[in-house]
Amino acid sequence: MRYKAIIFDLDGTAIPNRKDGMPSQHLIDLIQDLKNKVFVCAATARPFSICKEVLKSLQLISPCVVSGGTRIIDPVTNKTLWEKNIPDEIVGKIIDTTKLFEYKLFVSNGVDPFLIEKRTKDSERIIYIMSVSKPDVDLLLQELSNISEISAFPVPAYTSGLFDIHVTHKDATKKQALELLLEMLKVNKEDVIGFGDGNNDLPIFAAVGYKVAMGNSTQELKDIADLVAPTAEEDGVAIVLEKLMV
Repeated sequence: MRYKAIIFDLDGTAIPNRKDGMPSQHLIDLIQDLKNKVFVCAATARPFSICKEVLKSLQLISPCVVSGGTRIIDPVTNKTLWEKNIPDEIVGKIIDTTKLFEYKLFVSNGVDPFLIEKRTKDSERIIYIMSVSKPDVDLLLQELSNISEISAFPVPAYTSGLFDIHVTHKDATKKQALELLLEMLKVNKEDVIGFGDGNNDLPIFAAVGYKVAMGNSTQELKDIADLVAPTAEEDGVAIVLEKLMV
């Protein structure tokens, strides 16, 4: 088998982009066949508290990247293997930068996301700017680009036509986390297949050897992909894995 690891995003990739999205039985069965032959890992913007049921349903045993690249976890023991937070002074800069736009900022270290004003920590893994209109996405990203210590990526929100912006430390995108993960697994970049659908998956593509964009992907991902799969709703990850790996 040529490839040694499979990395996939969740929302809009391995599962439909909705709050109750879950993997198909077809994908679950394929992963059970593959996970003892190759490393199968998720890389998601969701915090572990909100994606653990999906990871459990997939019965993954290899480390996974969660919270947008800010944390690597063992899905079997739930232990944190690595993490990188945004320091408090940078969190303050993000809050000040986004005030004029009047969008709600959320963090998530517990069961559900909560407003950033209610946080009690002095640092955060990831900040979510929720339900941003398309005209404001570029404006917000431009303003956030003035904070050199962070990375920010827009992704389609669960509400059609709106976007969420995920903000992490600049050294904690999916790219950096996956590079560390592949070091842990002792796997070379060229031996990895990566799946994604949103611009926050551009770092996945930068970290893998074979890039698969979903049919519902952004044009930016499709333009640099080695393959465009069917959509998440059409079970595109399972279809591609069946062709390439089984």
